[in-house]
Amino acid sequence: MFFIVLIGFISIRFLLENLGAVDYGIYNVIFGFFGILTFFSNSIVDTCQRYFSIEVQNKDFKKLSIYFSYSVFLTLLLGTIFVIFTETIGIDFVAENLTFPPDRNDEVKIVFHILVVGFFIQIITLPFNSLILAYEKINVFAYISVTEVILKLIAVLILFYSPIEKIILYSLFISLISFFIFLFYFVYCRLVLGNVKLVFVRDLSDLKATSSFFSWNLLGSLASVSKNQATNILLNVFYGPILNTARGIGFQLNGVINTFIQNINQAVKLQIYKYYADSKFDELNNLVIKSSKYQFFVVLLISYPLLFETEFVLDLWLKDYPRATIVFTQLGIILCIVDSLSYSFMAAVIATGKIKFPSILVSGLIILNIPFSYYFLKYNYFPHIIVLISIIISIIAFFVRLYFYSKYYERSKLRVLKALLIPVILVLVCSLILPYFVLIIQEPSIQRFIISSFACVFSVILFTYLIGLDIEEKNILKRLIKHYLIKL
Repeated sequence: MFFIVLIGFISIRFLLENLGAVDYGIYNVIFGFFGILTFFSNSIVDTCQRYFSIEVQNKDFKKLSIYFSYSVFLTLLLGTIFVIFTETIGIDFVAENLTFPPDRNDEVKIVFHILVVGFFIQIITLPFNSLILAYEKINVFAYISVTEVILKLIAVLILFYSPIEKIILYSLFISLISFFIFLFYFVYCRLVLGNVKLVFVRDLSDLKATSSFFSWNLLGSLASVSKNQATNILLNVFYGPILNTARGIGFQLNGVINTFIQNINQAVKLQIYKYYADSKFDELNNLVIKSSKYQFFVVLLISYPLLFETEFVLDLWLKDYPRATIVFTQLGIILCIVDSLSYSFMAAVIATGKIKFPSILVSGLIILNIPFSYYFLKYNYFPHIIVLISIIISIIAFFVRLYFYSKYYERSKLRVLKALLIPVILVLVCSLILPYFVLIIQEPSIQRFIISSFACVFSVILFTYLIGLDIEEKNILKRLIKHYLIKL
C-alpha cells in the first residue's frame, strides 16, 4: 500500500511537469465532469459487494449468479446511457459553460471523446471487481492495483519523449489501462470463479430488494460525487483552470491517502457483511468501533507529516505549482482525516439493507456543498471556502450515520461516542504538541522536515498506544510484537 502511495505521488509530480498548470487543470475538470456523470458507479459497487458477499457466505451460487448477471446487465445499460448522454448533451455543456483557453478547444474535445471510452470501460468492470472482492481475493485486487499505478507512471514517463500532444496521449493511455484491467478481471472471473455464471434472469422477484437498495444508494452516490466534483466545476467557472490545478493537486494527495485507507476498509467492509449474514452482531459492532479507530490512526500517521510540512513537501515534490495548492492540500488532508471515521459505520448501515432514510438525510446534507459553494464563490470569498464547507458537512454527516448505526443495531450513542471519539480526539490533539514545537523553533529546511516528520510519526504512535488503545488491544499488540521478535 505504501508503494502505491509513493508511486502515486511521483506520477502526479511528473504529470504536472509534462502537462503544465493549464493542461493539468483542463484534464482535471474533464475528469471531474465525468466523475459526476458516473455517480452511479459507487452505488453499483456497494450494491454488488453487499449482495455478492452475503451469497458467497451462504454458498448460494445460483442466487449469486442471478445477482451477478443482473449487475452486468445494469452496468452495460448505464454505460450505454452514459456514452449517449456525454456525446450529445455533455460535450456541448463542456464547450459552452466551462472555462478553457480558446487555443485549447480542439484538444479539449479530443480528450473528452477518449475519456468517454475509458469511463465506459470502468463502468462495465465494476461487477467483476466486486465479485473478486466478495470472494476475498484481496491479493488479486492488490496486485492489479499495484500494476495500475505502475502503468500510469510508465504512461507519464513516456510523455517526456512524446512528439504529439501530451494531454491527448495521456488520456489515451488512461483509457487503454482501463481496458487492460477490465480484460484481466473478466478472464480471472471466467477461469477462477467458474461457479458464478452469466444467466438469463426470468424471475425478477429476487431483484426487487436489490433494485430498491440500488436506487436509494444511488442518491448517496450522487451526493458524494457532488462533494468532490461539482464544486470543481464551480471553481472553474469562477476562477478558471489554474485554481482547478491547485485543487486538483491537493485532492490528488487526498485521493492517494483515501485510496490507501479504502483498500484497508475493503477487507473490513466484507467482514462486516459476512458477520451480518451470520447474525454475529456483537462481533460486527466490535469490528465497527475498532476499525474506525484504527483507520483514523493510520490516516493520522500518514497525514500529519504532510500537514505540518505541506509547503516543503510540495516544493520538493513539484518543480512549479500554483501557490493556492498549499491550502487546498492542507484542507484536503483534514477532510480525509474526518471522512476516515465514517467508512465502517457506512458499511454497517449498508449491511442491513435499510438505507432509504440514511440516504435521504446524508445525501441532502452533502448535496448542500453545491449551493453553499456557489453562494460563497459568487460573492468573491476565497476559493478554499469550498473545502471548508465540505469539512463541516462531513462532520455533521458522520453524526447522522452514527445515529442510524446506533438505531439499527440498538447501540447506545453515548457508549459509541465514548469508545470512539474520546480516544481519537485525544490522540489527535496530543499528537500536535511535539511537531508544533519543532515548527516554532526551527526555520524551514530539510533538517526541520526530517525532525518534524519523525516527531509526527513518534507522537501518533506513542499517543495511539497510551490513549487510543484499551487494555485488551494493548495486550494483543504486545503478543504480536513478541511473536514477531521470537521469529526474528
